[in-house]
Amino acid sequence: MKKNPFKWYMVGSVCGALMLIAGILLAIFTDVGAVSYVLIGMGVGSFTGGFGGLISTRMMKKDAEFARKINIEMTDERNIMVELKAKAGAHDFISWVLWPVVILFAALQFELWAVLLLIGLQVARMIVLFYLMSKHRRTM
Repeated sequence: MKKNPFKWYMVGSVCGALMLIAGILLAIFTDVGAVSYVLIGMGVGSFTGGFGGLISTRMMKKDAEFARKINIEMTDERNIMVELKAKAGAHDFISWVLWPVVILFAALQFELWAVLLLIGLQVARMIVLFYLMSKHRRTM
């Protein structure tokens, strides 16, 4: 069964627009607070991601030369290495920033759930890191 990215980008755009509208309506007519802002953020992200995917899929179908250039750029080993180094740098940055934020939250006596959420994210990051390291060591 062949995947149809156009359909999924359209679904993402529509769902994003619905979440955005729901978030705006909740923010205007109720005082639920964070829920409306989360819906607005998720809606904007889903809508723009889906819409961008629609545009790029359409451009790829229209212009074969453009699609070939993009395909070469996506599969180029140098670009892949640059992307992997950037991801590793971002991982290192988050590793060094998250713990001071947890300590700051605890010192400022933020809600316990917020501190525990950040600690849980750090633990989850470590678990995923160790899992992926062991997986890649077995396959390489």
